[in-house]
Amino acid sequence: MKNKRGMLILLWLICAGLWIFLSAQFYNEKDNHYFALTDLSENILIADTVNLSLTQHSLDNCVNVNEADQTDLQKLPGIGPVLAKNIIDYRQNFGKFEKGDDLINVKGIGRVKLFKIQEFTCF
Repeated sequence: MKNKRGMLILLWLICAGLWIFLSAQFYNEKDNHYFALTDLSENILIADTVNLSLTQHSLDNCVNVNEADQTDLQKLPGIGPVLAKNIIDYRQNFGKFEKGDDLINVKGIGRVKLFKIQEFTCF
């Protein structure tokens, strides 16, 4: 009976320790909050955009976001009529985009969407 109780306590301690360890992995001290696994994958994707910007893009297949109309912008993955209009509105209000990272300022474009469209855009 004592062995069984000791094993249960040991199992509980291992589970509690694992929970504390994993919680610490997903705690953002800067913003003082926990973030989900999706946030973690977005951070990894942002790190990969550095490599993406160094790759050679085919100018024949890219959409020039500074000159494209709403129909052309909708050819980008994940860009529908609303986001295309947001891109055009942002461009009219703030001027041309200089680099792909500038698109993050458009309402509705987050880090993951930026990563998905960046290889298909040019300026």
